[in-house]
Amino acid sequence: AVKYEMLWKLSDIVNAVIGAGLVLERLEEHPDEYWDMFPNMPPNLNRKLPQTFSLLARKPGNKEAP
Repeated sequence: AVKYEMLWKLSDIVNAVIGAGLVLERLEEHPDEYWDMFPNMPPNLNRKLPQTFSLLARKPGNKEAP
């Protein structure tokens, strides 16, 4: 199967959410790997880098997220 990947800057994603008129409630970064982006980096250093994130947004006027 063909696999396509895109490396988006976090600022591009956050600005797209804001530009869509959503209210950003929460943004967190995590050291969890999605793929082995740094294969030559020692694991103890690799765990110190944010590699994934969680983003919570809502439509304006909606009740705040729990």
